[in-house]
Amino acid sequence: MQDVELRQRNIVFPDTANNQARLWRNVIDGHQDLSTVQWFGLFLIYVPSIVALIAILFPDIADGFSFRRFLSGVMRLAIAAVVILVFMGALTLSCRRAEIKRKPHH
Repeated sequence: MQDVELRQRNIVFPDTANNQARLWRNVIDGHQDLSTVQWFGLFLIYVPSIVALIAILFPDIADGFSFRRFLSGVMRLAIAAVVILVFMGALTLSCRRAEIKRKPHH
């Protein structure tokens, strides 16, 4: 019974991760209509994130557009994506190895 209570209160780590994944999956899939407050919350999350991403990738944007600056920003994005993908791949591999170790041998 305590396990059920902890899951309801989002204290157990896998449950918090599962609940957050379910939330974003439902938002992305659009299975449930969002209220005005929820739309506003998403706006507050995404707009500053996009503005920050543009400011990081294209710091010279105030000087005007040039193809060279654009390529520089794209290269920064590509490098960041590769770093993130390598990290996520290592994390996935680590989790799979830990899962294999936990399985009982027959």
